[in-house]
Amino acid sequence: LARQNFDLVFGIGYMMQGAVDEIAKQQKNKHFAIVDSEVKEPNVASILFKEQEASFLVGIAAAMTTKSNKIGFIGGQESEVIGRFEAGFRAGV
Repeated sequence: LARQNFDLVFGIGYMMQGAVDEIAKQQKNKHFAIVDSEVKEPNVASILFKEQEASFLVGIAAAMTTKSNKIGFIGGQESEVIGRFEAGFRAGV
């Protein structure tokens, strides 16, 4: 996308960190952003969240609306980000 002259290119997710880091070094006059990871290049904005805070509220909502007193959490895959989501959810419940 940077080679196709887009003004800003986003990498979504920590798995894109290596690719964003590599292309940002090659395309120093382009602008990039990455979500859920950090790239320490001057042309990259790293967008990080406190995942546990949002999932805490979801945990509260789940606990308040369950009719079976059973609540589950499926994180998709094991990672630090998903671990923070789960921790916040459990605390909210």
